[in-house]
Amino acid sequence: MKKNIVRNWGYVGPTDKYGDLHITEGQCFAGFIAGILVPDDKTEKRIGNIANARSFPFPVRYAVVKSIGNPNAAENEIVKEITEKAEQLELEGCRFITSSGGAFGKYQKVASAAVDLPVYLTALQQLRWIKIGLKSSENVLILSDLPQEKAIEVFEICGIDKEVYNDCVFVQTDPAVMDPQEVLKYLKDDVIEQNSVKAVLLDTELFSALPTSVKSYLDLNVWDIHKLMGYVSRAVCQHPRTGFI
Repeated sequence: MKKNIVRNWGYVGPTDKYGDLHITEGQCFAGFIAGILVPDDKTEKRIGNIANARSFPFPVRYAVVKSIGNPNAAENEIVKEITEKAEQLELEGCRFITSSGGAFGKYQKVASAAVDLPVYLTALQQLRWIKIGLKSSENVLILSDLPQEKAIEVFEICGIDKEVYNDCVFVQTDPAVMDPQEVLKYLKDDVIEQNSVKAVLLDTELFSALPTSVKSYLDLNVWDIHKLMGYVSRAVCQHPRTGFI
């Protein structure tokens, strides 16, 4: 842990007694659970999109990484900015760091090396966990805005080897041009049953604005960055419990 950063990982209730409170030098904010790295994307962000703060039941703070969506940005420029923004979110009191996924997944090791916080930059990191719970004959459907070769690069950076991702069903998505309802119909009619798909892993915001969840439409377990963030939030912040025990 960095010596100049003060953290309290527990929960202070309204009736609890506690001593002196401290804040980190240079810290102007407090109370954030998730720090989220996002690209400089000015498209509409409805509730459900990771870039809409009302999508979460806990406080989040955003940091825009302008270089991540810039085709002219050099690799060292992207690495430098992600490092700086991760450190900024840490200093501002965030308990863990994540991102809007996609191209950010490639920089998982960069961000995690920059801070003393848990870092989970991509929903794709859940693949090994999902596969453990399935039979060998059952498949995972991966929907990602990345082309398959880029998604494989992210898997390998995150320590997920070929034995885990190789037999998954992969479909590339593009929220800018695809109709989410048409994609869901295609998946239900032409992909899922034919490939023995039992779980869906989302690395896309294509379906974030739908009034009906992907889970209810496809009648399958669905894993995405929101689910991952929910697990991590419970790991880093103790939630108060009331009622009968």
